[in-house]
Amino acid sequence: NALGLSLLMENAQASETQAVGDTPSSSTEKPASVHLLWGIDPALDCVTAPTRLNELASSECVIAATAFRSPSLDRLAHIYWPIAPLYESGGSLVNMEGRIQTMKPASPCTDEVKPGWKVLRVLGNVWGLTDLGFETLDAASKAAKAQIAGIDTPCPSLNQENWVCPQEAPIAKSPESTLKGYVHIAPLSVYRTDALSREAEALQKTAASAPPTVRLHPDVIQENQLRPDQAITLVSARGSRFTCGYQPDSSVPSGSLVLNAGFEHSALFMPYEVLTIEGA
Repeated sequence: NALGLSLLMENAQASETQAVGDTPSSSTEKPASVHLLWGIDPALDCVTAPTRLNELASSECVIAATAFRSPSLDRLAHIYWPIAPLYESGGSLVNMEGRIQTMKPASPCTDEVKPGWKVLRVLGNVWGLTDLGFETLDAASKAAKAQIAGIDTPCPSLNQENWVCPQEAPIAKSPESTLKGYVHIAPLSVYRTDALSREAEALQKTAASAPPTVRLHPDVIQENQLRPDQAITLVSARGSRFTCGYQPDSSVPSGSLVLNAGFEHSALFMPYEVLTIEGA
């Protein structure tokens, strides 16, 4: 998972291990021509989705290694590499306390699908990387655990009494900073956090996965002279537009609006950017 990967990267930087591909600095100076998406859908999984999608759209080749296809990936990917979902591949996850949890596959892979760690092993061999001789899941898990052993808990701010909630929302630094509008607060819907939950038909039938509506403070509704049951259009400084319903919520700060992330509109807006409201 992402937390485990961050620990492995921290270990690699500490040991001055070089990764394959562009460094973060060089990638900003010269955009990569080939991108490998590993188990993510940038439109739904990236906080800065609009920026990432523009970069991917201008690249020469996008390879998506994934267990699930989606309309947004179909628009981006030139090549699909099928990899097994977690319950068919097993592996080790790191939870928010920094604890490593290992699991075995619950069922075998189907057809030509391979576990992700096997695909990475073959890629490593093609790229000429060393220390990739593991042939089993246990060997791969032991190698990963050995690399992150001794690293401090990755989330020291969790479960500590000295953590203080920020008093102000971090407004996105962009040309729209002078735009009169409302700060976009984008909580992630509980059953839209990853492809596995998004593809679970039963979870998508729950209220938590219903098409989102904008939550506005009553003062904002009055300020914009919105009528009950009226559809509204959100507009970003980049010109992105999204039309949906709204509902009053006095718990929302009056200078902001709340629109849950994890849906198709997440490709249009970034958290904490300023949006304007138009009556439809």
